[in-house]
Amino acid sequence: MDDAYHFTATLEKFDSNLWGHHITVPDAVAQVFLAQDAKRVVCTLNDKDAFQCALMPKGEGRYFININKKLRDALRLQIGSP
Repeated sequence: MDDAYHFTATLEKFDSNLWGHHITVPDAVAQVFLAQDAKRVVCTLNDKDAFQCALMPKGEGRYFININKKLRDALRLQIGSP
């Protein structure tokens, strides 16, 4: 795996009815994909489950990836989990 794409993030939850659980993508990682005009990516969490997702704008030039309930349950992730 290319280290440019590997990072550790903490599971967070928006205070919103629209978006829920997510991880924030470090700016340097997001820029690698955005420079190639690629907003759809394949993400692997905890070296276990790969899934297709999108880099979503978080505001102020930051990006996030949504983490759905099925995946959170399968990996036993809770808010604050790395």
